[in-house]
Amino acid sequence: MEATYHLNPDELNENFLKAIQVLFQDRRLKVTVEIEDDETEAIRSNGALHEKLIRRMANADAGSVKEVNLNQYLSDASTDV
Repeated sequence: MEATYHLNPDELNENFLKAIQVLFQDRRLKVTVEIEDDETEAIRSNGALHEKLIRRMANADAGSVKEVNLNQYLSDASTDV
């Protein structure tokens, strides 16, 4: 069994540890801590992706967006089966 938790350091408290103990009971655990990637920085560091995002945001600001009813797509997909 595997579980991934995304949290801030101040959320690591006794309640969190108790929840882990209850979830995994008498199993031996391996704990790995890593810093989450900052998605904003990843986008900014990729020139092409950053430029694409800027263009799309400008299009949205200018009103060049298309409203999509996902419920319609879902109902159409269920009748195709």
